[in-house]
Amino acid sequence: MIASSCPTLVEIGRDAALFCDPHKPEEFAAAMIRIVGNAELRSDLRARGIERAGQFSWDRSAAGTLAAYEKLLVPFSATTGSRRARGKSPMARIYLDAWGMKGEPNGVGRYCRELIRC
Repeated sequence: MIASSCPTLVEIGRDAALFCDPHKPEEFAAAMIRIVGNAELRSDLRARGIERAGQFSWDRSAAGTLAAYEKLLVPFSATTGSRRARGKSPMARIYLDAWGMKGEPNGVGRYCRELIRC
């Protein structure tokens, strides 16, 4: 994989990618030439990429996001004194309000909605 050297992508890609300055297209071109011309590097990056991808899952991502919201929710609920809003759990209320979701969300939204059972 070839990716921008922005901190988020470096954190995700770690040693499974070649990183380039996003403002220097010549770095991306050089990385492409390097990968095309080096079968060992290609194979190594491919193996590292598959291993790295195995460390991510929607379940883990959704559970981490839910845990972060629940951590923030406790002080909020304590100050308002309200544990329910319009028949939904406070967690569901924050989730739906935060993204302005009306009706049925899709993709990650639907998955998170299942997790919080609203």
